[in-house]
Amino acid sequence: MASPQLAHQQQQQQPITSSRKLVLLGESAVGKSSLVLQFVKQQFDDYRESTIGAAFLTQTVPVQQGFIKFEIWDTAGQERYKSLAPMYYRNAHAAVVVYDITSSVSRLLAFG
Repeated sequence: MASPQLAHQQQQQQPITSSRKLVLLGESAVGKSSLVLQFVKQQFDDYRESTIGAAFLTQTVPVQQGFIKFEIWDTAGQERYKSLAPMYYRNAHAAVVVYDITSSVSRLLAFG
């Protein structure tokens, strides 16, 4: 994957050819925010506060014929925010289901 600086320079040369809404789904504390932060900023924090409601980030990725801008919605996993989930999922092009591979309960909750 291109560095953020290189992607920014390339973006100035070619227009964004597509925009895609991506949502991350999963229970609380399974690593959704960590995955997004790594993808967008190439950064990892040993400790992160829980997401409240949802967090929104973007990442532009070069492809053969231009650029795709990902609009990433990192949803909160806590039960009290479940009622808000459909609002974030609406019109999403893709979803990433995240679960804790060390927890059979986490996997069960993710896939039923």
